[in-house]
Amino acid sequence: MATLVLNAPTWKVQEEGAKSFDGILATGVGSGYAIAGTLVGQLKPGCIVVVLNKGRQLRAEGTLIRLEPKGRTESGMQRYDVWIRDLQQTEYRPELLNRCGVGVR
Repeated sequence: MATLVLNAPTWKVQEEGAKSFDGILATGVGSGYAIAGTLVGQLKPGCIVVVLNKGRQLRAEGTLIRLEPKGRTESGMQRYDVWIRDLQQTEYRPELLNRCGVGVR
């Protein structure tokens, strides 16, 4: 089963008002992630979700509940709110991310 990796960098909170790592950890929802259709097809409820803040070296892991479509980027890519169950902070390990701050492995 695939693993979804989401970046929650501090700069994005400060510059764009995105939800912080701590906010995602508290609510279990990552808002507005641009995820390519080729990656979405690999994701199913129950797969692992990793949330990172590379600058602060923070990591949390949980289980995907659902991806909820929420608008599009300027280039037309679908954005999703990512709903995560049982999100718990874990020891930091880096992950590969694409230019949208998302990875699937």
